[in-house]
Amino acid sequence: GNPLPGVRFGHELVYLSPDLAVTFGGRVGQGQVGLDGTLSYRPSTDTWTDLEPGLQPAPRHNYTLAGVGENKLILFGGIQSDLSQATYGDVWEYVGPMP
Repeated sequence: GNPLPGVRFGHELVYLSPDLAVTFGGRVGQGQVGLDGTLSYRPSTDTWTDLEPGLQPAPRHNYTLAGVGENKLILFGGIQSDLSQATYGDVWEYVGPMP
């Protein structure tokens, strides 16, 4: 499969189907470096793919992520991934093809 994504924490991974999981963002290290990538994973082929959804939320961690059906994600809230640790109250929805 493709190389694993970098180490991260404060993220969620949701399954949209038995062979499709998706994650967003998280953070890296003590400096609260934020990540904003949206990645899918197919266990059957051990393949990670960057979904590159275009418009996506600012880097954050400790958000809520839900999968709806086989091609829709809804993300709510989270904490800004910098030293301010400001909170978000926004909603992001991604509907699109999943590789």
